[in-house]
Amino acid sequence: MTLSPSKLAAVFVLGLTLVAAGCGVLRREYPERQQFVLEVTPPQTSDPPVDGPVLGVSRFRTSPLLSETSFVYRTGDQTFESDFYNVFWTPPAAMVANETGRWLRASGIFSDVVDPTSLTPRDYALEGTIAELYGDYRNPGQPAAVMGLRFALMDVQGKEPKVVFHKDYSVSRPIAAGTPSALAAGWNAELGEILAALETDVRATVRR
Repeated sequence: MTLSPSKLAAVFVLGLTLVAAGCGVLRREYPERQQFVLEVTPPQTSDPPVDGPVLGVSRFRTSPLLSETSFVYRTGDQTFESDFYNVFWTPPAAMVANETGRWLRASGIFSDVVDPTSLTPRDYALEGTIAELYGDYRNPGQPAAVMGLRFALMDVQGKEPKVVFHKDYSVSRPIAAGTPSALAAGWNAELGEILAALETDVRATVRR
């Protein structure tokens, strides 16, 4: 029996499909990429003072290890891994800077808190660096979220900026499960804890 060219083509395609299926090509499934945010809810305090100082929040920096949006896991004392499928929505430095500004705006310490794009004159400038932000999986049975932030508050009212406060904050919090969702929730809890401590320290510094 002779097959027409169209039937030969159909048989050829079917053969390729069966071979691919047998090799597992068509059954291969990749995990969906999940995106997470760093976000906190600042406590409601007093209204901003009308004649209070203005704070400018500078662009935050990160350590070279955290320059990308991928989640980072610590698997050994000297070994780290990045996760392509679980990532931050935007670079973490931008999110932490934004949440820090929101928190201090709600604190009632400053009459206004502005970002680097604002032309509003400011009395103080806050710089920040993310020194640590990873999931600690060195002990698989006890995973932890780790966050370390470094802040410097500068008085910029004179001719030369003057550092009036600087401090490192580091928190390691156990998480219930080693999942990316649990890790992100742990980071957000730590961010709220650090910003609450920062607010207390900044309040004491600005009121001196």
